[in-house]
Amino acid sequence: MKKNIAKNPQMWLGVVLLCGAIPTQAQTWTWPGCPSPGGDVTNANFSYTTLLKRGVAPDPNLAEPDKMDFDMDAAGNVDIYFTEIRPGNIKRYNAATNTVTTLATLPRWTGPYTSVANGGNIEEGVTGVVLDPNYKINHYLYVHWSPANAVVFRISRFTVSGNTMGSEKIILDIPAQRNECCHTGGAMSFDAYGDMWIAQGANGARGTNTNPTEGIDETLRWRSEEWGASNTHGLRGGILRIHPDNSTKGYTIPSGNFGEYFAAQTGNNQYLDTSKVSPEIYTKGSRNCYSLALDPVRRWVAWGDVGPDVMATNVREEDNLRKTPAFMGWPYFVGNNTVFSYSGTAKNPAAPTNT
Repeated sequence: MKKNIAKNPQMWLGVVLLCGAIPTQAQTWTWPGCPSPGGDVTNANFSYTTLLKRGVAPDPNLAEPDKMDFDMDAAGNVDIYFTEIRPGNIKRYNAATNTVTTLATLPRWTGPYTSVANGGNIEEGVTGVVLDPNYKINHYLYVHWSPANAVVFRISRFTVSGNTMGSEKIILDIPAQRNECCHTGGAMSFDAYGDMWIAQGANGARGTNTNPTEGIDETLRWRSEEWGASNTHGLRGGILRIHPDNSTKGYTIPSGNFGEYFAAQTGNNQYLDTSKVSPEIYTKGSRNCYSLALDPVRRWVAWGDVGPDVMATNVREEDNLRKTPAFMGWPYFVGNNTVFSYSGTAKNPAAPTNT
């Protein structure tokens, strides 16, 4: 970034807002140490433009814009593809014409949860969108969503034609639970090698277990965060990495994911046993990894992880950066390995176990 700024002092970032409110108090941004010409990057080098706002053209019905991806045309206009999570819409903002088109409204699950207590707090819907790296050629758009007719988080590929989406191909179904809220994740990104990275929430019902038998009893297993976030055979609660293709299955597994990496690190081939470790997993042990950012070439992955609500003083939220696969700690640890007493048993960060 510094290299680009040094070459072209006008190459500043523009911040795009799809929102219902604009911040009223200015914040001071400083990026020190950039070389001449220009010196430090400060507020004066940044600007934002409100493109969409509820109640105002071109999209007065804007509701719950969540994830988005971008497509630039030859003239430098940047179209925005974005989801409206619970309404279930996938929309496109056309920068050249300043118009918004609803490409699809997916038949998403809208609740209620089986548990009456959490029946109204629905997080599911259309929770992620990303364009194929070759979108201008193949017009493939990928969606992370919760279909009404299956208890899964689904990764689907659609082909965009004009102002509509069609030709769905199911790439991956991630088993879910709808007994209690929440934690969907849903962010997706492609790296420079065509691999898709998926942030998948743990979809656990609670931040802690008051009954240690929950998760052992099959009728209550969906209440166990261990069943999701620290279960290496399950796909929830971490970062997944796959390589979408046109095969019947829809994807292959890139080399170096969680199982392969730890088999090489430890010499323990149990990590290669797909009945114990699903090959799609890159990291495990996240509660609600809701954001995702990639260095597309070096393949460093960063994400924000929403922490538990029941901690009075300890670290709750995390921003994580990984260069290799890892177990990130939830539900046993939060933040910088702060022990989280789960099911009445405190785990050792140096040697975590899940029985």
